[in-house]
Amino acid sequence: RSQLGFLLEIVAGLIAYTFQPKKPSLNLRDCDIAIFKRS
Repeated sequence: RSQLGFLLEIVAGLIAYTFQPKKPSLNLRDCDIAIFKRS
């Protein structure tokens, strides 16, 4: 529960994410992104 432990967890999570064969995505279309930009 220290700051170092927090940083290590973040780095470990990012490393694990890079090795995922199928990365999660939101599957947004261009028109969906335009709605977010206008808001």
